[in-house]
Amino acid sequence: MVVSGTPDRGVNREAMTKRLPQDNAYINVLREGMVTNPLDSCGIYLGTTTGQIFYNRDDGDSWELILNSLPPILSLETGLVV
Repeated sequence: MVVSGTPDRGVNREAMTKRLPQDNAYINVLREGMVTNPLDSCGIYLGTTTGQIFYNRDDGDSWELILNSLPPILSLETGLVV
């Protein structure tokens, strides 16, 4: 699984794969399965079609699996709950 980003406004791209599944990882993320958190400038969430949610809070440097074994995730949203 690869997430790519650009540190310099599109001039160069880099892979941000630390702590994402790599070996035999047949994982897809649909277009609406990736979302940023507007309240956390670095918060990125990925929901996979195999039922995992990964979270990143350090500009893509490392990812954390926060939920597993969900049904296929078609879209994600973030928001404030009060």
